[in-house]
Amino acid sequence: MTSINPLKFIIPAKTEFASCTIYTKGNPSECPQPRLSKAYQGEIVYDSITQEATFFGPTQKACDDFQIDNCLLVKLSYYNLLKLAKNDSNLKGYLIDNGFQDTQNESPTNSTGINGANAENHSNNFGDILAGFVPVFGIVILSVIVAFAVKKLLGLSQSQKRVNRATGKRSRELAKQSASLEPLNFTLNPDALTLDKISYIITPLSAKIDQLSSKVEQLETDIFSLTQQLQTNSVKSLRIQGIASGGTPYPLETARQSSELLPLTVDLIKKAVATGEYFLISAHPHYFVSETPQSQQGLEDVKRFTIDGDSAQASSRTQSEFIAIPCDGHTYLIPNIVPNSTDPARTLKRHADRNNIYRNGQGANFLSLDELAVVEKNGDRYDLIRLGQIQ
Repeated sequence: MTSINPLKFIIPAKTEFASCTIYTKGNPSECPQPRLSKAYQGEIVYDSITQEATFFGPTQKACDDFQIDNCLLVKLSYYNLLKLAKNDSNLKGYLIDNGFQDTQNESPTNSTGINGANAENHSNNFGDILAGFVPVFGIVILSVIVAFAVKKLLGLSQSQKRVNRATGKRSRELAKQSASLEPLNFTLNPDALTLDKISYIITPLSAKIDQLSSKVEQLETDIFSLTQQLQTNSVKSLRIQGIASGGTPYPLETARQSSELLPLTVDLIKKAVATGEYFLISAHPHYFVSETPQSQQGLEDVKRFTIDGDSAQASSRTQSEFIAIPCDGHTYLIPNIVPNSTDPARTLKRHADRNNIYRNGQGANFLSLDELAVVEKNGDRYDLIRLGQIQ
């Protein structure tokens, strides 16, 4: 910008502008579009090279020297100045004295005396400039969108102060808005305005990415569940083959009856979980429990479980998450292995991934337990007192 003395000027309400930026304690915000919502008092500085002007509120020096917390910066194009000069003789004289060109050529009926042909010529020139600018601007916008998307996906961030420093001299020319200005919630410079618009475009894309991520996680869980089911079926198949090779029939009902004679031990409980054979523990007293909503949200001081029912109600407790089963003076917490209940391996993986109730192990089989989680009766509920460990 050339060194031309500023003119004291009150920029009217509803003034159109090329760009409008505002600082509020260094934070950028966008002016109301496409016109100013009210009048502002300040200074206007004309640039005879570009035939454009900048309005500073409250003063150019206050904004440039960062003497105040707030500053308004309005860029006025050649055509914006023509309209303002039409109704302001002081501004018109200031512009002419500083080399403003073609102020007499707006239209035959205008006070500036611009003839229609020249005005049309200006309009055509401006259209040609705009036509050449749009493709370039589109490429720039596309480049910024791609960069912004990559930045978001990689989790990168940088503060507004760093952005302001990077803009160098241009940032220092932008000051802060005066205390008398209306509440400011707009973007301060074209760069910030562009980022806001890009953010508006990126937000739905980010939401779609989150949805895809959620679907991938669900697919991973489903694959894991299928793997665990295949492993369990393999164990059962080997057992059936072993029985068949021995020539001794071993029907399922016989196995259930024989389980009544098996003493309950920690190893038997682990075996029931590993094979998914509920009948191994069905004859021994136990309770079906589920984690409370407050515990799931982390609002409890410990992991806490409600009692859904006892072993006599097994057929109707497929929705319960866990089984609490007393053994050797302790009550152990294992996933629900009642037929048709939620896959116990998925239950253990979900909690192990969050490092609660059961911890992850080194193996790939989540049904192979090293240590059983322990709970303790607390009124009509159970509290977790020791985490379990997956092998």
